[in-house]
Amino acid sequence: MMKNNLRFLLLFVVFGLSSVLYGQRRPCAVPTVTLIPTVTHATCFDMVGDISFSITAPDGAYVHSLKLIDEQGGTAYDHGDGSLSGIATGLSVGMYRFSGSVVVEYECDGLGYITSVEIDQNVWLGIETVWTEKTDMVSFPNSYSAKRNATTTTYGGVRSSNGITSGDGWIELSAVYGNTTNNRVYLLIGETNTLGGFSPSSDLQYIEFYEGSGGNGIQLKYETSTAGTYATTSISTNQDDKIRLVRTGSTLTIQKGSSSSTVFTLPQSYSGPMNIAVRTLAVDDGCLDVVSTFDCRSEIYAKLDRKLRGVRYSATGNMLKFYVAEEYDDQTNTLDYQVYKEDDRTISFLSGTQIKSVAHGDNRFDLDVSSLTAGAYILEVTNKKKEKFYLRFLKK
Repeated sequence: MMKNNLRFLLLFVVFGLSSVLYGQRRPCAVPTVTLIPTVTHATCFDMVGDISFSITAPDGAYVHSLKLIDEQGGTAYDHGDGSLSGIATGLSVGMYRFSGSVVVEYECDGLGYITSVEIDQNVWLGIETVWTEKTDMVSFPNSYSAKRNATTTTYGGVRSSNGITSGDGWIELSAVYGNTTNNRVYLLIGETNTLGGFSPSSDLQYIEFYEGSGGNGIQLKYETSTAGTYATTSISTNQDDKIRLVRTGSTLTIQKGSSSSTVFTLPQSYSGPMNIAVRTLAVDDGCLDVVSTFDCRSEIYAKLDRKLRGVRYSATGNMLKFYVAEEYDDQTNTLDYQVYKEDDRTISFLSGTQIKSVAHGDNRFDLDVSSLTAGAYILEVTNKKKEKFYLRFLKK
């Protein structure tokens, strides 16, 4: 770090001072610097994810400083200086922002210059969607994407087990299209309990993705401030834009790309249950990388780790669901556990021998935490080899 700082200072003095003395201005454009994030999203069985990145820049460029900031303004990852790539692991679901700078040296008309290019870029880490129902659609190219593969019905569809009954949340996806001239993908707004009949002309609220000769876009069909009256609004998009449907309180808004700015606010508020339902018109129309803050309801199991992480898992109702990746005693299928307050590990609030949830067929366990008051806790588990594993969790 000291070497890079000295290098920065010397180049600034030599080249910066020469520009001042001779009244020269930079005649050339500053080289382009691009940060490319890669997100490994959380899943129903591991509620944390990773964000890696690589930076494309001219030879000799280096990171002066770079941090990953969470939604509360805290530092989730500090890359420091030096290399143009890195990875932040064990991140909870939410929006993050890369903030920092890259030092770039370049030559123009025989003179050397140095500049600092700022990095300020948002990235979203969500939960991969689990499809609980599919009609004329298959998961492709991964389990949390889907595309139409048959036409036995007018509209293909998928519906998620992910959902929320109330509260804030967001859904993110992008659309992919087949080779026809009439491609349509619909994200329904609200909760869909069946993939029965669907018609865009019926009284449904949705985001319609379309591919047109004049460019791609989305069209919103939404209920106006007068219940039962519907209107539409069109918004242009780039081909690879991700679209987010965001709910804050009872307000629904639309975001696109890497910007957290609102491009449209739906006039009708909604605070009821939501899940993820997508309908498609043509073969190969589909939705790509569908993630959200919606949990998988009864299917979320948190992974225990050998080291205590900073991420907190939220218990589902009065049940703490967790799993152990390492081997346990196959004959007894049990684990010894202790539960402590996060700020005081001297008093055990729960203890005992936890029986494996055999019905799941693997290393998953369901622990009743109904006797705990609301707050932050630490689960400590010991297997038959006397190895310890940990999990931070919240009881609401």
